[in-house]
Amino acid sequence: MRLHALGSLLALALSASGCLPDFSAISVVDDAGADAGRDAGEGVDGGVDAGTDAAVPVEDAGRDGGVDAGFLPTAIDRRCPTTWTELVEPVAAECAGRSVTDVAIPFATTGLALGHARDGTITIAYNELDGPDTGRVGTVVFDQDAPEAAVAGPAIEPDSAFGDVVGTDLRIASESSGVQHVALWYRSDFGHEVRLYTLRGGVFEVPVTLATGVGPSGVVDVVIDSDGRRVVAWHDDTSGRNASRREDGSGGFAPERLLRADGDSRMPGDGAMSLVAGNTRSVHAAFQWAITLAASAPSYSLGTPAMWTSPTTLDNTAIENRTSGVGADVTLVGDEPVIAYLDWRDGIGDVRLARVRGGGVMPEVTSHLMGVVIDDQPGDHPIEIATDANGWLQLLVADASGPEVTLEYHRQTEVAGELRWLVDTIATLPGPAEEVLVDFALGADRRPHIAYWDTSRGVVRYATLRP
Repeated sequence: MRLHALGSLLALALSASGCLPDFSAISVVDDAGADAGRDAGEGVDGGVDAGTDAAVPVEDAGRDGGVDAGFLPTAIDRRCPTTWTELVEPVAAECAGRSVTDVAIPFATTGLALGHARDGTITIAYNELDGPDTGRVGTVVFDQDAPEAAVAGPAIEPDSAFGDVVGTDLRIASESSGVQHVALWYRSDFGHEVRLYTLRGGVFEVPVTLATGVGPSGVVDVVIDSDGRRVVAWHDDTSGRNASRREDGSGGFAPERLLRADGDSRMPGDGAMSLVAGNTRSVHAAFQWAITLAASAPSYSLGTPAMWTSPTTLDNTAIENRTSGVGADVTLVGDEPVIAYLDWRDGIGDVRLARVRGGGVMPEVTSHLMGVVIDDQPGDHPIEIATDANGWLQLLVADASGPEVTLEYHRQTEVAGELRWLVDTIATLPGPAEEVLVDFALGADRRPHIAYWDTSRGVVRYATLRP
């Protein structure tokens, strides 16, 4: 999801063709003896299952989990057999509506984020490194139907000429009005910070510093709750703390609250942190919990204005030597959180989906994409998940089953009255997958808006599929 290894950003790996995913399903239950926290779904109403089992392959019908009787297919509901970056005019009918456009050319980057306003304005923010000890955040702005007309927006410059790198990790929360809130990690020789910037009327306002005394690297996320208040959460790779602060309504932020602390913060990578806003000011958090150097797990907690629930361990509850919860990202299907993440052991990974049930029911875990070959213990993996206007899942993920990495767009759709998964390949990129930066938002028309760092060409690209 987010990657932070500058030294390897400019390296290229050997190339070969990608492959389509293999699907199967497994079940994993929460082991209360291994997990010291109670079910974090406590107090969450179990919603109607609006999606199908994520392990259902394209070729097979899944169970009916909320098919829209009035559903009218669009281009989103047709599979394109051609990689999007290889499409040429005239485009075949089954591939209509797809496009990939260069929008920015930073020298090197460690993070990017995409914001989508209701009027179709896209804002992409990206870290731009001028060297190992200095860097800024640049932005580009464009209409979703005219990415070729992208223009440079305002930048966030470092406080000092040397020793400050702005936005080693960053994420955007968009208001319907088009105001963008950018949470980021600020690395500095004078003290590292978690900051929140607001982009309003083409100008970045004075930032809010949410955390000081953190380490030089970490990951962040930001959402806007149902009352319009901002919630920011982060994982500090030095201390291993997963923490959050929430806007309190007086113009300030409530004190920091700890969600969970790592057992060993030395695990490779900066961890993972993802938020999604629910109803009645609730916020759902998913993150990677590092237990030991060799064992980690996806973890989930529910936040209210007053507290965060005790965390639930969603996978690897027996604390095996498995690296699980890598790249964790969360969405809501109805009232139910669904968390996507990589589970890895001995060179092979699965992209899994964990569905958190309410009322004390054990989480349901399925394998969505199996056989992802990753030789070394992964510190990150590109994974983004979202729920469209029909209540169906869309997933952006990298498959590293071959020597090259394929960036893939998976989505649920209705076929013969049942939900199935379709898969398109957006791009084929040099490995490793950890270096592929991605972000993802959905429009009200189910349209995907995708930003990614093209490691082969050194450009930030915008990909979309017009319905």
